Amino acid sequence: MLPVAMPTASGQYYEGPYDPVKIHYKTPGFISINEIGYGSGLGESDTISLKYSEYFVSVTSILGYYVSQNFIFGAGTGAYFYNGGTLIPIFGDMRFTYNFKRINPYASGSGGFLFYLSDPGSNIKLFISPMVGVRMVVTYSVAATASVGAHIQEGGAMEDRDTFINFKLGVHIKPRRK
Repeated sequence: MLPVAMPTASGQYYEGPYDPVKIHYKTPGFISINEIGYGSGLGESDTISLKYSEYFVSVTSILGYYVSQNFIFGAGTGAYFYNGGTLIPIFGDMRFTYNFKRINPYASGSGGFLFYLSDPGSNIKLFISPMVGVRMVVTYSVAATASVGAHIQEGGAMEDRDTFINFKLGVHIKPRRK
């Protein structure tokens, strides 16, 4: 009786050929990363009321490539809606993920240029945005992310530097390979 009951009593995690976690991480290829974010300015109370320094809401999209199961490199654009107007980012992005199972920590860094929507050719700002977060695999080709970090920008008409605490929610979409 004991040999009959043993196969059904196994409590081990099965990594079968259709395991969504294994397929999502182990195959290199292109990925689309779409994120929404909110940044709250960290300046002093008299400088935080300046344009482009109090808060922002961001919508970005990154076209990336899984170089290995841990690294993603990409380039992106989108829109940042500040208390003083709208800026358009063009940036590079790099992400490193510790791949355990379904929920994984990651670190990312973005950097690039912010262009004023009203006058794209003048007063360009530079920015960097280091972040840490978690990513959860939902299906074979979709993962959800949540992250927090800093957003530091410098330049523009007043040559100022602004720092924000940045919160982001995102979705990774990786096309399935056949």
